[in-house]
Amino acid sequence: MSLTQVASRNACRQTFLLGRRSNNSAFSLSRNHRWTPAGQLYTNSGSLRFINTSKSIDNDEAGNNRHIDITGQASFPKEVAGPNGLPSRAEQIRRLRAYGKSKDPIYDVLIIGGGATGAGCALDAAHRGLKVACIERGDFASETSSRSTKLIWAGIRYLATASASLLSTNLFKHPIQTLMEFKEEFHMVVNCHRERRYMTHKQRHLCNWMPIAVPFDKWFVTPAPFGHWLFSFFPILAPFVFKFYDGLSKFTCPPSYIMGPTRSNQTFPQLSNRGLRYCAVFYEAMHNDARTNLAIALSAAEQGADIANYVEMVEVLLDPQTKRAIGIKAKDRMTGSFFLIYAKTIIFAGGPFTDSLRMLEAEKLTDVSVQVTSPSNENPTKVAINKAVAASSGTHIVLPGYYCPDNMGLLDYNTSDGRFLFFLPWEGHTLVGTTDTKCKAESLPTAPEEEIQWILKECGRYISPELSVRRSDVLSAWRGWRPLAVDPHAPPGAPVSRDHVMSVHPITGIHFIAGGKWTTWREMAQDMIDKITNKPCRTLELTLYGGKGCKILNGKAFEYLLFSNFAANLNYRFS
Repeated sequence: MSLTQVASRNACRQTFLLGRRSNNSAFSLSRNHRWTPAGQLYTNSGSLRFINTSKSIDNDEAGNNRHIDITGQASFPKEVAGPNGLPSRAEQIRRLRAYGKSKDPIYDVLIIGGGATGAGCALDAAHRGLKVACIERGDFASETSSRSTKLIWAGIRYLATASASLLSTNLFKHPIQTLMEFKEEFHMVVNCHRERRYMTHKQRHLCNWMPIAVPFDKWFVTPAPFGHWLFSFFPILAPFVFKFYDGLSKFTCPPSYIMGPTRSNQTFPQLSNRGLRYCAVFYEAMHNDARTNLAIALSAAEQGADIANYVEMVEVLLDPQTKRAIGIKAKDRMTGSFFLIYAKTIIFAGGPFTDSLRMLEAEKLTDVSVQVTSPSNENPTKVAINKAVAASSGTHIVLPGYYCPDNMGLLDYNTSDGRFLFFLPWEGHTLVGTTDTKCKAESLPTAPEEEIQWILKECGRYISPELSVRRSDVLSAWRGWRPLAVDPHAPPGAPVSRDHVMSVHPITGIHFIAGGKWTTWREMAQDMIDKITNKPCRTLELTLYGGKGCKILNGKAFEYLLFSNFAANLNYRFS
């Protein structure tokens, strides 16, 4: 199936998300693979991805150079069968085209975006019995959904910031507002615990528990974390905080515990210079975010959704009389052909790129003239919108595996600017991140050098000087965007949210959903589809594609969405 393919993880101990040659046969990277000067080999989220609009040169077995198209543009692939009876991409395209030949029948819902949120909406709607279409302009998880910290985490930082706000002077200055904000933030954390529990119980083939240690070398911390004096006593309070955190999951996660100084130094020799008092250890879930996204998309197809990658929306179709959206014009980026798709309801789920989709909507509304709320936009275009997404970028780097134990992560909860910095074992290496920088979202970006240097500087503050972290130790880096959202149709001054936001255009009737986090992808999809149908949601009972009959070894999936002859090659990684 051309939704995407997953190759053997034993190659370079990485997960390769495969592209296609012009003959549509899968290819993988060999050690003699190299790039032309105009191209770039970029390692994204533990997966080798092809970026830039140039071509790559790969040596075949005879040593001859051959060019591989890496853009997904006009490669005219041949049709291949989908896995386990699922429709091929070519069949999905034929189905999408069929719903553009006439306005009857039409799709119940058309979703633009195939990341975690968009694919999740497609799965939820199809599981409720709706006729669903979903398109993605690139590959599934090719943008933000594959550039996370790889954690399905329940929001320990949000719990801390909410508590700091509640215990601040704001409680006396604005008591009602402060209490309401705490309630909303705490409610979000509780929901995160529920969704994490769903992922670890129903999707054991995708998630595993990861212990994360918080080392303490003093009993009183200055400056105070989260800007509140009470958190200066966090080294004393941490064991109790993590037990409370366990309780929010109804103690369904492995229990938090403490390690004394001797065991802490044995486990983390890279922190030997810090004179550790103890380590508090709590658990979060970990996953391969790109693979989880693929499993969601495959599950949507399994439920009957017509879902295809490398299909881009280029125009919104409106009823000339009512201005209501009735469909879209789409481009098949593999062939360059255009076709129409009609639907009763359209949902934009473009993550940090949601506003670019809304601009296409606004271009059709010639009677709407609202200026873009951007200080840098001195010369706004004739069509403009109120922005819904304030993107915040996060950079991660990958270091050699010896910077972190292979079965336990580390958390620096008090970096120089108050961010969380995780050190996590990832594919035999160490994943470190993340940063938090407000900026415009870009497609297929490279990680800024200044953010890489910031992470290296923080690593130097945290890790023993004997184990110096050099720039040459950075094996790869990636950058993704958190879609911090506001409702553009809400009153002025509405706060930016780390929770998700849904809205509907009062004229076109197009819905959009933005914000949220990986942990809450299923909840976001449920809330969005609840807006368009009264049919009940039952996805909490659903196991994603690949989970049925999957064997679990030491808490991790033994067999992936692969052919059975790959199983032996994976065994050593999960033993």
